[in-house]
Amino acid sequence: MVILYPEAALPKTQGEQKVLGALRKGLSNAWHVFHEPLIHETRPDFVLYSPYYGIIILEVKDYKASTIQKLSPDIWTIVSEDTVKQLTSPLKQARDYAYELIQVMESSDALINTQGAFQGKLRLPVVYACWFVNLSWDDVAKIGISEVIPKQWILTADDLLEMKLESKFVDILISKFKISQLNNEVLTTIKAFLYPEILPLTINVRQRVWFDDFKKNIKTFPNFVDEMLFIATEIRHLHTRRIQLDHISIYYFQNQTLKTGTVAEEISRILISMGVSNSLNFREKESVCILSFDEIKDHSTIDYIFIVGCSFSSLTEEKELSLKLIFRYSPPNIYITSSDLS
Repeated sequence: MVILYPEAALPKTQGEQKVLGALRKGLSNAWHVFHEPLIHETRPDFVLYSPYYGIIILEVKDYKASTIQKLSPDIWTIVSEDTVKQLTSPLKQARDYAYELIQVMESSDALINTQGAFQGKLRLPVVYACWFVNLSWDDVAKIGISEVIPKQWILTADDLLEMKLESKFVDILISKFKISQLNNEVLTTIKAFLYPEILPLTINVRQRVWFDDFKKNIKTFPNFVDEMLFIATEIRHLHTRRIQLDHISIYYFQNQTLKTGTVAEEISRILISMGVSNSLNFREKESVCILSFDEIKDHSTIDYIFIVGCSFSSLTEEKELSLKLIFRYSPPNIYITSSDLS
């Protein structure tokens, strides 16, 4: 039986329930199945990983033959509860999930080829398929789905009972490229991206663990102004070393209102007072960009990162995960400061 994350997965639709049952019956315990993992701000239905073959993303649809009105590679017209809707096609959804996951995975050296003809490329294939649980292969042909989605990327109701389901997935994966068996480090890295182990939800436990783990990386100050003066000084030093300002970003934890304005506005004001050009919420040439910490996922082209106002009292699970991944997979040019470690 497959290894499932979370172990007690609760599919939201009948289609997902059917697919989960088929995966449990049809795949060996070499497969790791992630139900609705978070990839940036998206949640694919299922992500399957095999150390022998790679990753396949499944987009599950409960559409019936009477539901589908019009098809194209990108947009489908669907009738739902007597309402006509135009929705992103299953193919585009699955493809977008794959691109998001590839982008995330490429940030890890453990998942990248370090030598040879494919140096810098992922060590494993990432493919996708669309599973129509209420349609037969005959339905797929009559409706014209196989004209907008390549047949090899389609599964149907017939596949729910398919005894050779594993072989079908393997065929899809090896059509991309074949791999040698991957080690446990790869699985650990993929789990860190798709199903990170979240710390207990109590603030006290989280504060204690994070302080023990990261106190050596966080520079603390008695107040916010001192914190920002330090950062502005560091940025001026970087600029004198010919580091372009638009290669530097500041991310603030929370944008609460201070006496003289919001945190973002106060950061901007202090930087300007020290001769550092900056822009709020967008990137501008020769300016330091000031953004919310929620935008940290878009930092791949930035050389220097300042995370300010790091506060355990406002540390959500999502922020916690982002910090973990930054520490684990990002370059060392990261400064984390705080004037509130309560």
